[in-house]
Amino acid sequence: MKFLIITQVYWPDTASTAQHLTDIAEYLTSQQHEVTVISGRHAYENPSIKYKPAEERNGVIIKRIKSTSFGKKNVAGRLMDFFTFNCSLVFKLAGLKKKEADVMI
Repeated sequence: MKFLIITQVYWPDTASTAQHLTDIAEYLTSQQHEVTVISGRHAYENPSIKYKPAEERNGVIIKRIKSTSFGKKNVAGRLMDFFTFNCSLVFKLAGLKKKEADVMI
């Protein structure tokens, strides 16, 4: 089965959500499922850290999309990061083919 996980944070980010989704994704690959993650490129705690746009870890394909990186300092910055991530996500998902995922998380 093909899984697509959508999250603003994923490994190597240390945010709790990133850690839990990494565990789920890697478990699914250990069960012979195909897993792709679409995630943001900046670290949650330190937005100056920028991750690779694409990589594979333990069988999980990770694709990272662009967004702003204002971080958690104020509400306006958080909202802008969330908004730009979701705008980029809309374009990324519009380009997906129907057969690329059986399940979206």
